[in-house]
Amino acid sequence: MFSAIDKCILQVYLIKVCIDAYTWTVERRYREFEAFDLKRFEDRKKSFLPPKKLVGNMDPEFLNERRIELEKYIRAVVELDLWLQKKRKRYSLPMLIARFLDFHEYVS
Repeated sequence: MFSAIDKCILQVYLIKVCIDAYTWTVERRYREFEAFDLKRFEDRKKSFLPPKKLVGNMDPEFLNERRIELEKYIRAVVELDLWLQKKRKRYSLPMLIARFLDFHEYVS
């Protein structure tokens, strides 16, 4: 589940993570998605994140579209990483995405 909350002039996106009996919510700003994307796909020239917008970036319609695109992005990255790990006969998420989703806080 993905939702957005407005903290004054900052937009925060909520990511609901569900793993077996564990459920938690992670707050991330767009710039945190950007930093994650740069680390995860450092050899790629173009990001798959929804684009930035300098004017009108707090427009509710724009924010809702961005929320939807960020949800698609994070789901695709998790699915890709799980598939890659399975090919390597590993059955856990890579550390980068696990930290982005705060696994270290909730799952031991």
